Amino acid sequence: MLGIIGIKTVLTGVSLIVLALYLIAPLAVDIPVLGTVIAGNPLRFALLTGVGLILFGDRLRWWTSILRRLPYPLKAARAARLDGEWVGSQFSNWPIVSARRTESENNGSSSQPDLLETQVEAIIRVRIFGTSMCLKSISGYQESDTISARLHDEGQDKEIRLAYLFRSSVPTPELTDEGSFMGAADLRLEKQTDGSLLLTGPMFTNRSWQNGLNTAGTIRLTEKGKAKSAYQVV
Repeated sequence: MLGIIGIKTVLTGVSLIVLALYLIAPLAVDIPVLGTVIAGNPLRFALLTGVGLILFGDRLRWWTSILRRLPYPLKAARAARLDGEWVGSQFSNWPIVSARRTESENNGSSSQPDLLETQVEAIIRVRIFGTSMCLKSISGYQESDTISARLHDEGQDKEIRLAYLFRSSVPTPELTDEGSFMGAADLRLEKQTDGSLLLTGPMFTNRSWQNGLNTAGTIRLTEKGKAKSAYQVV
């Protein structure tokens, strides 16, 4: 989330926490042990405690929980709302790739098939100092983990986006498939008319690239518990 809220904002927050701790430190000098530490060097106490609160609180989702309660138009609030469980669909062009391969082998032609829809679920973790995502098919055929993930707003519409590079594993691949492959996606966060959030965007993989069978498509995810719209194709 650092790329969304900015390093200056984080440093300002840390400075304010340290300042607050420094100002209230004299009130705790009578506390056994702690009072001795504070009295010895109140500035060092404030610095170490402030940095500890930032790092420890980030790990425990304190700051994400606070930011997601801010008004939605704020970028930090929108980014924090990504944290949680999502469900939806992945639409792949594999049937089209497969059909064209068959046409080439048989010197024939056929109508273009529909995209392959696979229902998926995802867990997204958004912290100030990092973002991660795990996505797997509900059937259990495939599971993906992020190698690198980044929140950004670099599109022309300045909407929050989740861009990530992933590695997928297929425990029991079919004969035409691979056990492991890599891919990438760039999903845009959208607020729907009913107030629920939608993540949607393109994805592509290097799946069986050496055979010219690498795939691409789109992903549509909605917050778990508000999943009805996730399976609607528009």
